[in-house]
Amino acid sequence: IIINDQTSFHKLRKMEEKFQKIYLASIVHDIRTPINGVMGVLDILNTPKCTEAERELLTIGTQTCKLLVFLTQDIMDLGQIEAEKLHVNTGLFMVEDVLKESTTLLSFGYKNKGIALDYIISDKNIQVNSDRNRYTQILLNLLGNALKFTLHGSVTVQVFYKEDEGVLITEVTDTGIGIKETDLPNLFTLFGRAHSSQTLNPQGVGLGLTICKKLSEALGGGITVTSVLGTGSTFMFTIKSHPVLFEPKRTGKKKEILPPLNEKVVTRIKVMPQEKIEEEKKCACSQLLIVDDNSFNTLILKGYLNSSTVKCDEALNGKEAVRKVMEKSKSPCCKSYKLVLMDLNMPVMNGMLSTQKIRKKIADHTIPETCIVALSASKLSINEEYELCHSTGFTSCQQKPISKNDFFLLLNTYRVIVQH
Repeated sequence: IIINDQTSFHKLRKMEEKFQKIYLASIVHDIRTPINGVMGVLDILNTPKCTEAERELLTIGTQTCKLLVFLTQDIMDLGQIEAEKLHVNTGLFMVEDVLKESTTLLSFGYKNKGIALDYIISDKNIQVNSDRNRYTQILLNLLGNALKFTLHGSVTVQVFYKEDEGVLITEVTDTGIGIKETDLPNLFTLFGRAHSSQTLNPQGVGLGLTICKKLSEALGGGITVTSVLGTGSTFMFTIKSHPVLFEPKRTGKKKEILPPLNEKVVTRIKVMPQEKIEEEKKCACSQLLIVDDNSFNTLILKGYLNSSTVKCDEALNGKEAVRKVMEKSKSPCCKSYKLVLMDLNMPVMNGMLSTQKIRKKIADHTIPETCIVALSASKLSINEEYELCHSTGFTSCQQKPISKNDFFLLLNTYRVIVQH
């Protein structure tokens, strides 16, 4: 096709870029499920009986999967950025925790290449109110790039906080190959890459720095780069820390503080006499119901329970979950599940509709009270979590994938009796 009209060419180019974003985003959901499954299997295999060598291999596998999860998040963000619907979930976090987590995730790659990786923070107690996941994404992208383009030497992260301005400044400095001055303007464009990097790392697709730019801007800051060819580069990005306030939800003319959990249910589960706990320890009934149309996800959660005495039932969709809960209410012993883990998106009947049906039967005194936790593929803000709980009847929300530690913490929160 020969295009003479310059305007038509630009339109075609924009259509091509949009297609690239939509195509990349469309395959992410199919990728994340097996990644989460592999992480779960590695978590199950990592037992106290493992040797140090086995544990190191399992740790490397887990770190690699976590990096893949962040990469898929980058791809998902492309579609949100195009539609101008990028979500930011603000919350307090310790900056050093993110630095430790990020450097640990990439430690194997740096160690294997012989590159020193370290961080310097002006105050170890720096705490900011921003989106932790987005900040981590930016940092991991920059550290990943530094690893690719540094052949020897070191990579250092420096963090400063301007308290009077509420701005967190993060610098990633490497002793890598550097960037030509003529390549600098294209670095932060979609699929834009330095000419020298194409020779050194031809596999890269050029998504990372575009994501870094968009995310840093979404967090109230920006990103810049200074570089000397053959000496190294410094990428500096800033984010804004918001005032620490609970955002009030407007309901008519009233304002109310939004609790993250259904308070009535939480109050009920927190008060349990010791004799009741001892009695339930002897019970052989299923305390847990896992509702998920992906049997692999259920298999992982059940695998976490292999070393415990907890029994669980499973359902493949919301309709089956309602039936299981009804059947449980008619059992001669325990007439309700301690906890129902409910996936949101399922065929036949989704998690929201099935939870509404269960809550209606509880309100009608047809069945006893039970705790229902929504399993969400994305992290929800306090307001989004409240809306979901308030409108549907969920007790709380849990982001997927669920690690082994988080799973047992969840069971403990809802008084599921766990004995190993």
